[in-house]
Parts: sequence; C-alpha cells; structure tokens
Amino acid sequence: MAAPGRKFAFLFYYGTHYPYEHSDKYQRHGPEVPPDFDYSIWNLEAYARPIINRYENALEEFDTWLGALLQTARTRN
Repeated sequence: MAAPGRKFAFLFYYGTHYPYEHSDKYQRHGPEVPPDFDYSIWNLEAYARPIINRYENALEEFDTWLGALLQTARTRN
C-alpha cells in the first residue's frame, strides 16, 4: 500500500446483511425484532417496522465502524 499509485480496497461488512447483527450498544431504533427472529413466518409483513428498526441499528454500527476505519486510514495516500 505504501507504493505510489492508486489502490483499491474492498471491504465487506456482514452486519448490514440478514440477520442484521449489531451489538447491544446500538439500540436507538426500536422496538426491533430479536436476534433469533424467524424471518420465514407467514405474517412477516406484520413485523416490517421492527425489522427495519433492527436494520437501521445495524447501519448505525456500520457507520461507527466505517468512521473509525477512515480515521485510521491514510486517505491522502
């Protein structure tokens, strides 16, 4: 990475994918479905808002992670 020229970095963050895992620290959006929620239930639409809340909490953890990464990365190089 220290060599001159442009670089490409690929990052994969699993938390924003099903089942939208995040630490307990990120609970701003609620209520949310529990971590062991069965997404294959017949009346899934009834849980739309709690599922979205769980996803938004996972996104907040991702935002924090990405912010910390960008603080440590030497983006000018």
